[in-house]
Amino acid sequence: MNEQIIIKKEEQNRGTINLYLEGLFWKAYQYSAFLLVQQGAQYKANRRPVKSIRQEVVSVCFPKDTLPKLFKAEQIEPVSSKQLRIGGFILDRKAYDLWFASLPVQEKKASTQKSISADDAERVFNMLQNIRVEESTPLDCMRLIIKVQKILDGCL
Repeated sequence: MNEQIIIKKEEQNRGTINLYLEGLFWKAYQYSAFLLVQQGAQYKANRRPVKSIRQEVVSVCFPKDTLPKLFKAEQIEPVSSKQLRIGGFILDRKAYDLWFASLPVQEKKASTQKSISADDAERVFNMLQNIRVEESTPLDCMRLIIKVQKILDGCL
């Protein structure tokens, strides 16, 4: 489900935590994120601008297998295979507004990508082309990654 639809649903929220499965994580947005944090969930809320809907969005994400630690099975209402609803909460919109305003905005990090020389790029390419992962130990692979990083960082 895309964020625009989720945010529209959250505008109608009156006291329900809506969770959306995204990969291996459950994610709550806007009022649902606030209610989740209010219930004592110790997960970081992220506030970021979303260009497609021209507003800032806050979300809280947690591993899906920790859900039973947060809620009892009888509290959880499956909506679909990728959406859950947990009801019975009181939503204080003024408290939400204060909480939302207190969260720092996560801006996209400016690209710090450095350019590398053609010689370094060729060295990295040759190193990657020559390694046979199926014949290498995990330590060999890790050493290769460290070497590549050092080349790319200009240390080798």
